[in-house]
Amino acid sequence: MIAAAVGIPFSLVIGFLGLHKLGRVGPVEGLTYEATLILNALLYWLFAWILAVALVHRGWALDVCRRQWPQFALLAFSLLLSGAFAEVAIRLVRPDLGMRPFERLASPTLHHVNAPNRSSLGMGNQRVVTNADGFRTAYSREEFLKRKERIVLLGDSYTFGLGVSAEDAVGVVLERRLKVLLPGEDSSIGVLNTGVISYSPFLEQQMFLERAAAYRPTLTLLLLDANDFGDDYQYAQENIAAPGESPRFPVPEARDDSGGICDLSALCRALGPVWDRLGKPAWVMKRLFGDEEKAYDYYDFEIQIAGQSERNRFFILRYPLEDSRPFLDSTWANIEAVAEAVRATGSEFALVVMPRYFHWNDAECPNNWESDRYGVDEPFENAYLEYFDERALGAASFPVWSLLRPFEEATGPLVFDHDPHWNAAGHRTAGEALAQWLVDDGWPAEFEGRPRLSWPQDSQDRRGKGDEDRSMVPRPSPPEAGGL
Repeated sequence: MIAAAVGIPFSLVIGFLGLHKLGRVGPVEGLTYEATLILNALLYWLFAWILAVALVHRGWALDVCRRQWPQFALLAFSLLLSGAFAEVAIRLVRPDLGMRPFERLASPTLHHVNAPNRSSLGMGNQRVVTNADGFRTAYSREEFLKRKERIVLLGDSYTFGLGVSAEDAVGVVLERRLKVLLPGEDSSIGVLNTGVISYSPFLEQQMFLERAAAYRPTLTLLLLDANDFGDDYQYAQENIAAPGESPRFPVPEARDDSGGICDLSALCRALGPVWDRLGKPAWVMKRLFGDEEKAYDYYDFEIQIAGQSERNRFFILRYPLEDSRPFLDSTWANIEAVAEAVRATGSEFALVVMPRYFHWNDAECPNNWESDRYGVDEPFENAYLEYFDERALGAASFPVWSLLRPFEEATGPLVFDHDPHWNAAGHRTAGEALAQWLVDDGWPAEFEGRPRLSWPQDSQDRRGKGDEDRSMVPRPSPPEAGGL
């Protein structure tokens, strides 16, 4: 009876797979490892029969246990000792397996946040250390407030430093370079990295109000990426707050779990693929009966633009400015709201527009994992850069800077070959350019904030890198970029 109770459900899995192969039933989303599922079901049948035999002959089984308990105790001790030895050995050979993977926690007011007070392992096996507010920084709030000049960086994964060490991320580079350019101010300058992966101005305003404002910045820089416009639209759709109220999202309170044994064990993480395969039958059963909670899908996206449905989060690269302008205007309104919140605390504010690698060199990310979402020659890849040039030359109440020129002039590659995020050289280029611009503008004594444009002010053509003779496009002479 026990064998039937355990084995029949998994036999149904095998039957389902057979029908699936015969085309009698439709596929289950994400279904893989058919052979593994069948082997698992057979293994569970075997365990069920062993358990059934032990229960039927429980008198004999208990007698064996009583007579052989020293051997069983020795076996348990040996397994425990072997496990401890394996744990130590794995941590020595693979230190990355000894760290918890980097996590983001759901938040009802901030959508998602970095796990606080955590030392974890991020992309590229880079260590990620966060403070009590979830910021990737060595500063506590109290330590940062001791600095006279306090710069806060708002942004997404580029600001966060995805794939690079904390020392190589743009915020630390900016602080280090400012201390070189302003040696008399070196002990009074601090830069705080508040970047969160997949953030955009819609969330950054709330992040500033809830957490970053408590660090009392004297200058706040918002770093804007090409996917922030789609993100702004999506987060606005997910917001369930009434108009005029602070954003709220239908997710549980942010909670930092200390983690179970398997979360803390390198041995468990090394055996993760085994656990994953052994659990496949149960996973399929949950899928079949609809009991599995679906994970948040960042790429589940859809907007209406130019009379058609668009599911590409990088849609601004695919439509002319007259079509994408309403969405750019919406993000601009969010940026102005951030600027207003920042200046209400007494901090200066500036916007930094970030290009993607294809704006300066098509060849820098040959194995881009996002290549199915955008190519290196999208028809309107320069449209959002042109838009912010217009804003910089218009009535913007804060500086609008573009990092395109420093990246064009730097020696590459500046991004990873498989991922469009900046590598260490890219972060160095951005951080040193921002430092030089601040010093050129008289910071910290005064702050003129002259616009740094992506394209020539008087260009009607605004030709891109694919034109026959790009060198003939006139460009304004930028300030020296501090050793770039």
